[in-house]
Amino acid sequence: MIITDYYPAIGKDLRQIAEMLLLNGTLTEDSGLVHGRMGIAVFCFHYAQYTNNMLFADYALNLIEEMQNQIHASSQADYEKGIAGIGAGIDYLIRN
Repeated sequence: MIITDYYPAIGKDLRQIAEMLLLNGTLTEDSGLVHGRMGIAVFCFHYAQYTNNMLFADYALNLIEEMQNQIHASSQADYEKGIAGIGAGIDYLIRN
């Protein structure tokens, strides 16, 4: 059993979050893990697996591609908003 079997409202909340991220996720300028596109990509990959809807995985791949195009020599290096967080997110996705 999954958690939404016990708490059906969680499934509804997850769906609302996913829909909001699909509509607004590309509007964020931040590429980082905590506040930006990398975090959205991680959520979307998990949600795609949860729902068996590859639309979310495709969206996450598009976000990652956009991040790759935005990275440059003067990009932030920190974990929260920078390259370190993006790298940690990519590593997490590869392992999971």
